[in-house]
Amino acid sequence: RVNRLDEPCIGWEWFQRSPSLETFRASTPPTFDENGQEEEEEGFTTPEAYSFRVADLMEQTVNEYGALSQQLDRTLPARLVRRTGALPLDTLRERLADFDIRRAALVELALLAPIGEDERPALDAVTEQTAPFLSLYVEDIDAKLAVLERFANKSRRLRDSLNARLLNKSVTFARDVGIVVLDHDGSTLPLDKLSSGEQHQLVLLVDLLFHTAPG
Repeated sequence: RVNRLDEPCIGWEWFQRSPSLETFRASTPPTFDENGQEEEEEGFTTPEAYSFRVADLMEQTVNEYGALSQQLDRTLPARLVRRTGALPLDTLRERLADFDIRRAALVELALLAPIGEDERPALDAVTEQTAPFLSLYVEDIDAKLAVLERFANKSRRLRDSLNARLLNKSVTFARDVGIVVLDHDGSTLPLDKLSSGEQHQLVLLVDLLFHTAPG
């Protein structure tokens, strides 16, 4: 996927300034055809640029999740040999059930793909014999999901805030484009079809949630 940050005028410093739509349009000099007529602007609109920035941040987060997963999976046998003790069986069952809820929330935000029944331990697989391995398993899964959940918390706030502001529309996410706006009939609405006020709300919320240092 093309990194949209390579597009002219779309860089980190530019995002941090959170320009208005008018400022963005004014910052790009017009071009003219051979007859002296002003040509239409090409490239991304401001909300599209911010949406692609969210997509890039999603991809970075998923890549971080993947790197941690590989590291933990690679070291699992050695850590299992060194493991002494295990979590109580009831705790293991509770943690495994909780993972289903946490995974579903991340799937909804396009940060995880759904997994099949055969890709996770069943609750009846929790025994004294499997407890040492499953104790490591739940600790690893917790660490992996925590990477995604840090980003998911901001994504959820962005979605809920936009849903409260966009009239007769709803917001979801997709890994390739970032923010997806659905019209009242469920069809995908291009971001440049939002009203000027709605576009500006989107820009400001992305800037607030993703580009402002904590505190």
